[in-house]
Amino acid sequence: MRIWKTCGKFNGKRALIAALSLTALASWHDTGRGLECQSAELSLRGKLKNWFKLTPVNVAPAPAATAPKKAEGTVAHPTVDNSSPSPAEEPHGQDSASLHESGNEILPVAGYEQGDVLPAPPPAILERQGDELIAPPVIVDSEAANAAAPTTLDMLTAQADRHHPRLMTAYQRVQAARGRVAQAGLYPNPVLGISAPQLDGNESQYNGFVSQEFVTAGKLDLAVKAAQREVTQAKFEWQQERLLVLTELREKFYRTLAIQNRIRVLEHLVHVARHSLESSQKLLLAGEGARGDTLLLDIELQRAEVALQNAYTIYEFSKKQLAILVGVPHLHIPELAGDFAQELRPYELEEVRTALVSVHPRVNIARLEVDRNYFLMQRAQVEPIPNFDVMLGYQRQVGIPAQDQGLFQVTMAVPLWNKNQGNIAAAQRELIASRADVQRIQLQLDNMAADAITNFQTARLLVERHEREILPKARQTLELSQGLYAEGQIDFLRLLQSQKTLLDAELAWIDAHEQRWLAAISIAGLLQEEEFP
Repeated sequence: MRIWKTCGKFNGKRALIAALSLTALASWHDTGRGLECQSAELSLRGKLKNWFKLTPVNVAPAPAATAPKKAEGTVAHPTVDNSSPSPAEEPHGQDSASLHESGNEILPVAGYEQGDVLPAPPPAILERQGDELIAPPVIVDSEAANAAAPTTLDMLTAQADRHHPRLMTAYQRVQAARGRVAQAGLYPNPVLGISAPQLDGNESQYNGFVSQEFVTAGKLDLAVKAAQREVTQAKFEWQQERLLVLTELREKFYRTLAIQNRIRVLEHLVHVARHSLESSQKLLLAGEGARGDTLLLDIELQRAEVALQNAYTIYEFSKKQLAILVGVPHLHIPELAGDFAQELRPYELEEVRTALVSVHPRVNIARLEVDRNYFLMQRAQVEPIPNFDVMLGYQRQVGIPAQDQGLFQVTMAVPLWNKNQGNIAAAQRELIASRADVQRIQLQLDNMAADAITNFQTARLLVERHEREILPKARQTLELSQGLYAEGQIDFLRLLQSQKTLLDAELAWIDAHEQRWLAAISIAGLLQEEEFP
């Protein structure tokens, strides 16, 4: 309610000066046992003076901090592009100990201190021109789309960075967050008005006035700092969205590359089955073979050809899905180029866990949420400190004699009943919850890292066993069996078993490599690796 109002009329010699003394103001504190009311003596020259202290609002981003060092291995930490300042000082009239009342202590998060500068997404993709981001283009590159050369993962990654709509959506959210920063720091508009207090002949009065609300206790500055955290969060969300797109693209690429390798194996096996059938037919014509063996070999050839045809079908649809994943549905992908048996660096669990704490966007977004809630709590704490309105005006009184008069008025709300105590308590609990959320996310990422490392190590060992022992023996067995069968020294069942053994070994080797790649891609996604493999 508005209860402070003084008006004065100035006609040269006469002036009316109003003063108000405020002796006490009650404040509420949450002690964990309920809300307790405490009184604080205030004088007009003491804390009341601080109420009228105007804090300048700085909406410009803070200077960029030094980028963190890279972790061991090939983990690329995002480059710092910090658009959010460090935490503000304690608000006027607030003691930091009030956050640590009995039962309400806010515990620190391991590996993170309040106000730590967090890295922003890499500027190589979120390109910068001054302080503005460059949006990815939406026009399809027809020259790249019609390229006939084998398609590499790097080529598809470049297409996804340029055309994927999910990246455009995330980019626009960054811009929207920047708009909220600008809005949060805007000062209230002045008010212009005219009025006629009296309309009665010679006693008529006409006036015009202008009033302005003055914001106290740095409320706008705190609102800007909270909004700046949202900008950096949006950048990390863009980075997270991009790595999700790249992870899906990488997984589909190596799944398709695995199908491409299966096709080559199946083509070889069709050739082997056809050669075995021809050998059986020659033996049958020479009177040394059995009709049943020839029919069974014919069936095996038909099975191999069906498997090959199915692989061709899956391969073509997989390439279409790759084009969709990069945001260019009509992109022509003739063939994939990649070393399916390429050696990958050995990931270690502790290395991955350590790197996740600093590079994963989910962790950084959660930490920024702690910072944002900290400023929102400060903003709630200073809300009871009232703003005040100042009005100046001119009045003309018609009469004999006519008079020119000045108008002056100051109004403010006195926090008598509503001291924002509910919102302050809620903001404190949100801060505690956001700090716990950082730990929850770290535990989730630890669990995901353990699963990915387990899958990677298992697949890697299986690949090594196949390459060192199983595949060489399977190929040697088939070669011996073909020679012996052609000489009539073994029956058909032995040859058929050799063919089946090689088929299973080759396909199992491809499956093991595929699982190895998928596990490595999962780890690379957790580590936010820009380049893979």
